[in-house]
Amino acid sequence: MQKKSQTLFHVLFWGSLWGITEATVGYALHLLPAGIGWVFWYPIAFAFLSLAYHFSRSDSAVMLTACFAAGIKLLNLLTGMRPDRVVNPAVSMLLEAAGFLIACRLVQKLSSRSGWMLRSIGANLIWRVGYLYYLLCVPDWMFEISAYSSRGAMAGFLVRELLVTGAIVLAAQGLCRLAARRVSPPVWRLGSGAKLAVAFGVAAVNLAMQFL
Repeated sequence: MQKKSQTLFHVLFWGSLWGITEATVGYALHLLPAGIGWVFWYPIAFAFLSLAYHFSRSDSAVMLTACFAAGIKLLNLLTGMRPDRVVNPAVSMLLEAAGFLIACRLVQKLSSRSGWMLRSIGANLIWRVGYLYYLLCVPDWMFEISAYSSRGAMAGFLVRELLVTGAIVLAAQGLCRLAARRVSPPVWRLGSGAKLAVAFGVAAVNLAMQFL
């Protein structure tokens, strides 16, 4: 029971913070020149997947975190948004989590120093390949209006965006590894019931922000 409670806490807490961050950053990006969102989305996703994994030490918690964040994202379909602007990001979240876990398994026997670097690179590449396969399965109208409907755009997705976001993730993860050794979030010091109350509160904020 305690383990299930901890898993639920991590899923709600990290999944909600991920959704809130995307909602707030997404709003800010609308005020900036178009076409730079890709610089932020994957590093944000990787950060929350890494945090969920680091603190829960559970593959299922990581995947469920992405499922929760993607499920909340899908609620935007109720607001009348164009389907591809909702479904594609939700699918990306699931693929990012799957890529992260696959990469973790592939490098788990390596040293911690080289392992976390290869995990960062591998996770980034795996989800991108998976996303391109996903685009081959969507209706033609969704593919034709996607950002990767041309060969040049796909090449940029697999090369330029991979390299840029990979560099950001590597730099940020190095800093986070140092911070994680020294900082314990205040919510960690609460009891199980209080932690779940915080998690549900953050989830409520996340849900509200999707409709604002």
